[in-house]
Amino acid sequence: MAPAEPNSGGATKDQPPVKAPAKDLKKKDEKKDEDLSEEDLALKQQLELYVERAQDADPGLQKVALESMREEIRTATSSMTSVPKPLKFLRPHYATLQAHYEKMSDSDLKKLLADILSVLALTMSPEGERESLKYRLLGSDGDIGSWGHEYVRNLAGEISQEYSKRQSEEAPIDDLMDLVVQIVAFHMKHNAEPEAVDLLMEVEDLDLLVEHVDSTNFKRTCLYLTSSAKYLPGPDDMLVLDIAHSIYMKFEEYPRALQIALYLDNFQYVSELFQRCEDPLKRQQFCFILARHGVSFELTESIIADDEEREALQNLINNTKLNEGYLTLARDIEVMEPKSPEDIYKAHLIEGRGSGGGTVDSARQNLAATFVNAFVNAGFGQDKLMTVPAEASSGGSSSSWLFKNKEHGKASAAASLGMIMLWDIDSGLAQLDKYFHASDTHVVSGALLGVGIVNCNVQSDCDPALALLAEYVEKEDASIKIGAIMGLGLAHAGSQNEQVRSILMPLLLDGRSSVDVIAFAAIALGLVYVGSCNEDVAQNIVLALMERSEAELGDPLARFLPLGLGLLFLGKQESVEATAEVSKTFNEKIRKHCDMTLLSCAYAGTGNVLKVQHFLGQCAQHLEKGESYQGPAVLGIAMVAMAEELGLEMAIRSLEHLLQYGEQNIRRAVPLALGLLCISNPKVNVMDTLSRLSHDTDSEVAMSAMISLGLIGAGTNNARIAGMLRNLSSYYYKDASLLFCVRIAQGLVHLGKGLLTLSPYHSERFLMSPYVTHRKLHPTALAGLVVMLHACLDMKALILGKYHYVLYFLVLAMQPRMLLTVDENLKPLSVPVRVGQAVDVVGQAGRPKTITGFQTHSTPVLLAAGDRAELATEKLYAPVVVNFSVSNEERDLSLFWVVLVLFFNTTDLCTNSRTSHTMKVKVISRSTDDFTRERSQDLQRVFRNFDPTLRTQEKAVEYVRALNAAKLDKIFARPFIGAMDGHIDAVSAMAKNPANLKWLFSGSMDGDVRLWDLATRQTVCQFPGHQGAVQGLTASTDGRVLVSCGTDSTVRLWNVPLPSHTQDDSSDNDAKPLATYVWKSAFWGVDHQENGELFATAGAQVDIWNHNRSQPINSFEWGKDTVISVRFNPGEPNVLATSGSDRSITIYDLRLSSPARKMIMMTKTNSIAWNPMEPMNFTAANEDCNCYSYDVRKMNEARCVHRDHVSAVMDIDYSPTGREFVTGSYDRTVRIFQYNGGHSREIYHTKRMQRVFCVKFSNDGSYIISGSDDTNLRLWKAKASEQLGVLLPRERKNHEYLEAVKNRYKHLPEVKRIVRHRHLPKPIYKAASLRRIMTDAQRKKDERRRAHSAPGSIVNKPLRKRRIIKEVE
Repeated sequence: MAPAEPNSGGATKDQPPVKAPAKDLKKKDEKKDEDLSEEDLALKQQLELYVERAQDADPGLQKVALESMREEIRTATSSMTSVPKPLKFLRPHYATLQAHYEKMSDSDLKKLLADILSVLALTMSPEGERESLKYRLLGSDGDIGSWGHEYVRNLAGEISQEYSKRQSEEAPIDDLMDLVVQIVAFHMKHNAEPEAVDLLMEVEDLDLLVEHVDSTNFKRTCLYLTSSAKYLPGPDDMLVLDIAHSIYMKFEEYPRALQIALYLDNFQYVSELFQRCEDPLKRQQFCFILARHGVSFELTESIIADDEEREALQNLINNTKLNEGYLTLARDIEVMEPKSPEDIYKAHLIEGRGSGGGTVDSARQNLAATFVNAFVNAGFGQDKLMTVPAEASSGGSSSSWLFKNKEHGKASAAASLGMIMLWDIDSGLAQLDKYFHASDTHVVSGALLGVGIVNCNVQSDCDPALALLAEYVEKEDASIKIGAIMGLGLAHAGSQNEQVRSILMPLLLDGRSSVDVIAFAAIALGLVYVGSCNEDVAQNIVLALMERSEAELGDPLARFLPLGLGLLFLGKQESVEATAEVSKTFNEKIRKHCDMTLLSCAYAGTGNVLKVQHFLGQCAQHLEKGESYQGPAVLGIAMVAMAEELGLEMAIRSLEHLLQYGEQNIRRAVPLALGLLCISNPKVNVMDTLSRLSHDTDSEVAMSAMISLGLIGAGTNNARIAGMLRNLSSYYYKDASLLFCVRIAQGLVHLGKGLLTLSPYHSERFLMSPYVTHRKLHPTALAGLVVMLHACLDMKALILGKYHYVLYFLVLAMQPRMLLTVDENLKPLSVPVRVGQAVDVVGQAGRPKTITGFQTHSTPVLLAAGDRAELATEKLYAPVVVNFSVSNEERDLSLFWVVLVLFFNTTDLCTNSRTSHTMKVKVISRSTDDFTRERSQDLQRVFRNFDPTLRTQEKAVEYVRALNAAKLDKIFARPFIGAMDGHIDAVSAMAKNPANLKWLFSGSMDGDVRLWDLATRQTVCQFPGHQGAVQGLTASTDGRVLVSCGTDSTVRLWNVPLPSHTQDDSSDNDAKPLATYVWKSAFWGVDHQENGELFATAGAQVDIWNHNRSQPINSFEWGKDTVISVRFNPGEPNVLATSGSDRSITIYDLRLSSPARKMIMMTKTNSIAWNPMEPMNFTAANEDCNCYSYDVRKMNEARCVHRDHVSAVMDIDYSPTGREFVTGSYDRTVRIFQYNGGHSREIYHTKRMQRVFCVKFSNDGSYIISGSDDTNLRLWKAKASEQLGVLLPRERKNHEYLEAVKNRYKHLPEVKRIVRHRHLPKPIYKAASLRRIMTDAQRKKDERRRAHSAPGSIVNKPLRKRRIIKEVE
């Protein structure tokens, strides 16, 4: 027995230890089974039974088992919140089913099992095997979405892996693409557009997306496409944007299409857009967008044929309205009065030492005042120094200030006049003209520079800048040459003007020209051809660098030559590599400086981490004497990282480290880099850093910090920065150079009196630039800032020397930060807008909010950094970058709203932490309605504290107000407006004119058809011709054609007159029919297809007609009884519903050859109305006094039964909102029901009104029209107590408040009793009481019958099913 002992434990080599673990596993399974609920245990046993029977030899048994298993899995995976129970319980049997599948012969059952295995593989297949996709391809072609969203998502992931594998093996992919089409269609229908786009990107077939987008999801789809484009490598990013453009053009979303065209720098798309959009107002809108983004685009005759319109639109593109809009804003907020430098310095607020002393150079002080005056009064056209009339000036004339400056200071003073007249070409040139003939060359130079400043960002057909400045470039005097060169560069920045190139290029290689002339010529060419990679210009600048001697390259201005070369490649990344290689051959004195400058410009705004690391590595090196390349490297860090919020924050941290560990020349550049990163956006941490550096022992570090304080606060009027600078002016009052920098910063903080900003970004910071590869930065604006900052790297030699006018390069980045709206005549118009912080909505379903924390203001408004605005009124349509909107007022006046200039500093629509601490938009754009009395008798408005802790009786007060409001509603309920008398027999039919708010058609029993004006309640026109009762009227969607039919067996088409052709006297205004169609039997109803040329008639059968055919194009018949009403579905124009005298309701689909569905009720349906907001639902007016709402997808049960009428309901019509409907009854009343309410909200009746045959809601849902047996049409208010006429703002707010408190307390008994109470005519009241008695008696009878019958023998049917006999398909 001893040898057998080892085996008693159950383990040998030939016999592995299986039994003991099997017992343990069995015990675990039994324990798990004990933990399961009875329901789960039953499900598990049932599934195990299905698995056993699926392996049975009987095919019938297999089929039943597999179908049952499929149904269990489908119902469990329809909502995937956790792993479904069938998948858990089938996990042990997955291998069994796989093995059985391999044994099965090819059949439908094998495909069915493959489908089940595909779903089971979702959680059971080994990673990387893609078994779910494998079995799906082997299975049936059934609906893929029936297995649940998680299954479809998993399948999409496996398809992308399989596609990559097959592409590498060059295998066929047709079966995969068929599956992709199904998945994309499923995703697009279920708000999963991002997943559909991702899948199509993986399989490289994005063109398929265009076929599957519709009007409900194309906006979300395109938003995801445009947002994902920046993460894709080229040329995939261009392909994605091209698809987005195609989708926008398909759905005529032209403003967004223009945005994409600008992304792509495709002016062919822009031309196509102007040609396809024929609306002149939208064309104006496009022109304003092009102007805002500095796009040079010329409208040709082939684009717009009309010369006058083309000229007007070209003026808009040229930005000629910019100054006008800017001054409009200034007048609106009352800042037109010019400010002097002393108003900015506010020396009286400085305690202790004065802001200036006797040792300070007065000429330097005057020069600082010149710049402050220019920056503060920029664009206003008036100031207190340069534009003062002779009689008003204490000095005798406006030129007196000019000559208070010395030498080159006169040039800056003369140029400041151009800044003051900014964007106003005519007035600016007139003011500057007097200085062209001055004997002082510096004054002439300044005037020439002023011409360029005036023309900056504004284009003109005659190009006055080129005409005036070209001849001065040839002058011998260097200062005049520099003024003309800078003027040409500023006026034509980004234009790539060939004439400017031909003028400036010779200067680069002219051996007689000085270094400063060549340097400014290089900068000007760099500005004109910014981001263009122009080879000729680049080659000439390279040659100019090579020909300079070592002494000339030592001049600080020589560093402008590499900068001009770098501007040519701004944002072009790899395009600069060839030029960078050439730069390595330059003189060693300029070589590294050129390399850093080229790289920083080429990768500006790209967020390239490798380049940032490269620049940081250069900053870590120890410099030899005379080298200066680390300054451009520090600026390069800011330029690369500035376009992304995350990169911006990381760059600020890196610069903080450089301040601690960097050498002195690096510390001098760090403040400038911080200023560029946070320009016009004063971040608190950056302000603190710069404030600390402004007291640094190194004067150049302090000067850079002070200039940067001005840059980050530019145009914000930031009180904290202004206070810092006032204290600094007191601290440095003895140092002229440092005080000069303080004054410049003070002028920048109050730039344009707070109306201007320095913006290197496009609006919303995500409109892609045609030049910058990362497509966030505005190339010319960034170029102007970069030139100024490079000049500040050597502050003492340039800014504090004789080249201080380099500061005027900032004008390229100046933009008004206003939101201004104008009407179709380009006149300012106030519009409510919401201003708040932008929110990222990419990939979110539905219509999420795009801004948060918003406040509502009236335009014009100012927008701080990070702010976004959207229109706040439902009358406006704002589908694009919020630079514009289009409005159609109710009075049929089409208004066009355009934002002339709009500045945003948001990042890709993401919530931005940047906030403004100084600009209070609500103060600037407050509504006068909130602060002024409407009438002189009114009390002055008192603002109250609504803190609930201070108002303990608030609920009691509001309850009393709700009670009083309910009572007042009853007192002032006057629903009847008036009767329209004209017919001489009963009114039998009515129809609305979809194209006119106040027109209504009516027909009577004597064949008379009339057109009424609801406003005057008079007949506009008559349509004579019918010989019998008119039973049906309908109008085409455009309101131009009226169709009538009647018992005389004719269908007549009438031409509806235009409003301008109608007359008050209708005696001679009878219309002639366009066509008359005679048929075999009488007609009882007619309805027109939505947005189509088809109409349907009801009679012996349902006939479908075309306007241009005298015979029906199609006929439907189901049974032999008469069809008495017909209605087309407003959402699906091919579907219509009819009711017949055989008590049936039938659904037809024009795309099918036979009717789709039929339902038979106990009593006849007189009329049908579709819900316009829920096109799958309709309501039927029945003979049994009730109305029944149905869902066409489930017609075996009514969704709601609407009771209250005491006689047959004759007609029904929905409000345009779809929230309520009106009915007219044989009991001589009109009732209004909520779409889901069982009882009526209102009942209308008069003593004279007889049986109501037809009712209609007006097109705006405000009024109800009824036609009755007493020959009259009656006009009612939809809300009985609503006040007619124009409401004052105070009255409207009071009504809204009272309605709110009524809704809040409507559940309380007293309020509920008053609201529900209705006065009924005596016959109606008695009939209703009798119906209640009959209903109660029938209910008791049914209860007794059930109680005395065998259980289950009598089924208790709810009222929703009780009136339905059967449903037939």
